[in-house]
Amino acid sequence: MIILHPTTLFSLVLCFSLWSCCAPHECRPARIGFKLYTPIADALENYKTDHGSYPETLDDLIPKYLEKIPEHTNPNRPTQALYKKTYDGFTLHFRYGGPGINNCEYNSESKKWTCEGHY
Repeated sequence: MIILHPTTLFSLVLCFSLWSCCAPHECRPARIGFKLYTPIADALENYKTDHGSYPETLDDLIPKYLEKIPEHTNPNRPTQALYKKTYDGFTLHFRYGGPGINNCEYNSESKKWTCEGHY
């Protein structure tokens, strides 16, 4: 029989109640990333409307479409957005930790964010 100290048991319950109940796209860091980086996706669409194609880099959006490229440097929050121009669209990607490693991606074709994670 394993007996846990009450403090250890409380810590385990608190940890699981704070983190394990949310799917990667529902966790607070993901929501912060969506709020932070969705304006980039909107700016990319506006750029395409004006120029007929997506830009080569996010820097091409400054200053007309974005004042600056948003970023978050807290290690438990979303990383800087990574932009990849594809044949007929683009993807934006960010990742965050806690718990595990979680990756979120916006696809210009679906116009949706998707997230997945692993421990």
